[in-house]
Amino acid sequence: GKAAVSLEKLKLFRHFYVMVVCYVYFTRIIVYLLRITVPFQYSWLDEMFKEMTTFVFFVATGYKFRPASNNPYFALPVDDDEMDQILVGGTAVHEQVVSRKSTKYRVDDDDDEEETVVLFSKNDEISHDLD
Repeated sequence: GKAAVSLEKLKLFRHFYVMVVCYVYFTRIIVYLLRITVPFQYSWLDEMFKEMTTFVFFVATGYKFRPASNNPYFALPVDDDEMDQILVGGTAVHEQVVSRKSTKYRVDDDDDEEETVVLFSKNDEISHDLD
């Protein structure tokens, strides 16, 4: 249930946290030790190790958080109540969108006169022509 999904998210976060800590320590301490210990002709090694570490960090982060079917951040809720609300769309925002899509005309009653005003007109939407 929710505990298993939370546990998966915490495991993923823990792995990411360990990767960040290792990246920071390696680029700040190990690269500095390389810089002060190697001779001048090998001074390019510290930049190489720093850039390689950055590359490996970003590749590993992308691999950990890649879109996959078992990614816990993309999991749907498993409770029946929450699933019904998602499938049916029982939110107030959803109801407003549906009611606005179904209503194309509005009738105003002022002094017993009926006046029809078009809310959405395809001719008025000029901004789409520029896209």
